[in-house]
Amino acid sequence: MMARRVSFLYPTGDTIVAQATASGRAAVAMVRLSGPGVGTLLRGAVVPWRGESVRRLWLAEYRAEGEGVLDQVVAVYFKAPRSYTGEDVAELTCHGSPVIVDRLIRDCVARGARLAEPGEFTFRAFLNGKMDLCQAEAVRELVESQTWGQAIGAQRALRGSLKGRLEAVREKVVDVLVELESRIEFANEDLPVVEACELSVALEQVERELGGWIESYEKARLIREGVRVVLAGRPNVGKSSLFNRLLDEERAIVTSVPGTTRDCLREWVDFGGIRVCLIDTAGVRSTWEDVERLGVERAEREIEEADLVLFILDASLPAGSEDERGWRLIEDRPHVVVVNKIDKGWEEGQPPWVCELRDRAVKVSARTGEGIEKLKEIVSGLAVPGGPQEVESPAVTSLRQSVCVEHALDAVRTGRVGLRGGVSEEYVAEVLRGALSALGELVGETTSDEILRGIFSKFCIGK
Repeated sequence: MMARRVSFLYPTGDTIVAQATASGRAAVAMVRLSGPGVGTLLRGAVVPWRGESVRRLWLAEYRAEGEGVLDQVVAVYFKAPRSYTGEDVAELTCHGSPVIVDRLIRDCVARGARLAEPGEFTFRAFLNGKMDLCQAEAVRELVESQTWGQAIGAQRALRGSLKGRLEAVREKVVDVLVELESRIEFANEDLPVVEACELSVALEQVERELGGWIESYEKARLIREGVRVVLAGRPNVGKSSLFNRLLDEERAIVTSVPGTTRDCLREWVDFGGIRVCLIDTAGVRSTWEDVERLGVERAEREIEEADLVLFILDASLPAGSEDERGWRLIEDRPHVVVVNKIDKGWEEGQPPWVCELRDRAVKVSARTGEGIEKLKEIVSGLAVPGGPQEVESPAVTSLRQSVCVEHALDAVRTGRVGLRGGVSEEYVAEVLRGALSALGELVGETTSDEILRGIFSKFCIGK
């Protein structure tokens, strides 16, 4: 990959330093430096200096100017271009006292380094062609991942799963564009001509590929952002008890008084590598009491915005009009029917609409824990079928990437329709140039300054 000649976001050509591990006290901490002056800067500080033994760890003393030995460090030196940033890089692992880390970084600055800005190490890696923009975004997603599913998706993107297939797609578009431009340039020459239908077939293949990438975005979004799962049903069916059981903690107040839950409670939990936002809501029923009515209205809004609704029934009591009202509210939305309090037995006098739901309902007991693990598996399976491992590769993982692919897809589709409709070759060629521009923006080849600044400024310092 060619290095990119841009330097508007951060100053380049100097040496930067930052703590690469989390702040606070720890057993060890790492300080990272990158830039052309790393070797010179550390030669007098790290004793002994063994930078000639690149990519090998060695034990040394760090000697601060005017202070003597600051700490023992484990040092490693990476010579450009074989490093994370593509520049000379050193990593010093010291004891994790914030005082020591602060003094070490201050001494590096005194020797000529500059404090790194958020994301500057990864920006330099992007700048020097060590990764494309999709991979740079994946670095941040990996650092911020909170579930195994999020980590899997970020690692897949970091390995460049999108880049390889992007080149194949771009090559097909370029082939069509070359053919069209040859016709325009040599219109009076007797050259072999590829039929318009053949060119449109090639563009149709590109459409299918890009369409698959866009479809992958929704699954990747649910893994990255989490799935909103709303617990709904009439009062006293055990929503809050089930909420607590799924969280494995007493988060919601549980009483025998109907309508205890007035507001919506939200908590995040990991279901099989899928990050789930559980939302406990007020019981859905008609009420004239102002506070409870507001709670019911909020519950209905949450149901409208949910990725999945757990509709809860009480196994021990016959369903009534309030249950049916709640069911009609969610039946056309993605849902799971959950029959709670199964430990109390099944009330046989249920209305016909409940009997129809019984066979496909998940039977649980929030009190004893029966059926809870099965419910978790069903929720994660419905949210992301097959689990994080089955998300298509490549997966478009951010809104920015999705917009770029959509622009490319629209341009390719317009070009294909134009070819079949007999519009001018000049127009189709211009449209396909727009598709190539969108694909270039996807990986950062033609991305604006503002977008790059927005991406890298969200990184933590030291990455």
